[in-house]
Amino acid sequence: MRVLWMANELGIAYEHVPQGLGVEKSPEFLAANPNGKLPAMDDDGFKLFESLAINLYLAKKHDQGLAPKNLEEDALATQWSLWVMTEIEKSLLNALFSTLGIGGTPKDPEKAAAYIAELQKPLAVLDGSLAGKEVSYRTAVTLKDGEKEESFVPRLWARWLVPAAQNQL
Repeated sequence: MRVLWMANELGIAYEHVPQGLGVEKSPEFLAANPNGKLPAMDDDGFKLFESLAINLYLAKKHDQGLAPKNLEEDALATQWSLWVMTEIEKSLLNALFSTLGIGGTPKDPEKAAAYIAELQKPLAVLDGSLAGKEVSYRTAVTLKDGEKEESFVPRLWARWLVPAAQNQL
């Protein structure tokens, strides 16, 4: 999902092979990801797996204002990408699944609320990192091509993370 979202965000053409059709065990797929798990990418012979690595690669290759501009921004992009995966993603997805009753998870508003509560501390960290800057959750999603530059990950995740969290608060 993360890679599909990035490809769509960048407006690049891609072939999506849905999960669960056995393709991840084929020799062709295993050449791209020997773990036999999605996602994997073959970009004209360059093979890459893991969604974070693929997204950072795509942002840099198809730069439309989302790619880091220097070493410091690259480090911040990596930091915030890993941060989202370790501090936000599990609780956010659990809240989403418990709210909608998807992914084999039954609808459970109490569990969803508990997962949303878990997000308050890490979201406060994100708020603190953006405090005093001209970038907000709302303006972050529209920044491109050098307008009020900020680390690209808060801009990137703001399109997905903040609306999902705000709808539950």
